[in-house]
Amino acid sequence: MARITTQQNKFESNQQTESQSFGIGDPSVVIEILRNRLYEHKIRTLVQEYMSNARDAHREIGQAKRIQVTAPTHFDATFKVRDFGPGISPDRMANVFVLYGASTKRQNQNQTGGFGIGAKSAWSYADGFIITSIVDGTKRVYHAHVGSSNVGQLDLLETTSTDESNGCEIQIAVNPKDITEFQNSIQRACYFWNDSEMPELTNIVRATKPKTYDLGHLSILSRNESFPTFLNLYGRSDVLVVDGFPYNLTRDLVDKTPVHIVTGK
Repeated sequence: MARITTQQNKFESNQQTESQSFGIGDPSVVIEILRNRLYEHKIRTLVQEYMSNARDAHREIGQAKRIQVTAPTHFDATFKVRDFGPGISPDRMANVFVLYGASTKRQNQNQTGGFGIGAKSAWSYADGFIITSIVDGTKRVYHAHVGSSNVGQLDLLETTSTDESNGCEIQIAVNPKDITEFQNSIQRACYFWNDSEMPELTNIVRATKPKTYDLGHLSILSRNESFPTFLNLYGRSDVLVVDGFPYNLTRDLVDKTPVHIVTGK
């Protein structure tokens, strides 16, 4: 979720050299790595990724409405995230969403991410998921699935006219045994968000965070603080909060990080 920073390393030589470009031989191998080996906590990560993407869609156009997040239940085991951003046009779908490494965020310091892999993170949990995009009166429903070739496939299921607001909704079918983990992951993902961006939650009640925390884009919370159950997944480490998202942080790195430690007292 961190901002990408590029560094140019130049090699100068008076000799003529032979150069070849690196590429990808078998995309299915890369997809398999991204699906099954990239994320340590798959559910936590995909929930965070799609909620972050929805928030970024609002930031992109200055949308003041709240994103809508629906937690899965035993009556409807579906995780949903709906934003009211610009939606995903067919051009953006073809040239950004379906391409690993493609992103619209790298030149925008007000958005999270930029690696071009988060939008596909549902594949780390499920073989397929549904994307509904609404752009200027046209609703398009897509099915993103791994496909027989294991490289990923995006099928356009239907195109209809609509008076719904622009935006995008992600739907992921949830295994009933994972419902509680999804609910906890939703709470965890937005616990430190600014009040103005706090999502509208369905099927769960938002936990109240201490009013004394003054969190900016980069803060550290001491391990001596008392956190809600859904955040107590870090053992005895401190918590690094980057743009509202918590990350595990070792004591050694805390000592080397020149940021203010927020204690909430």
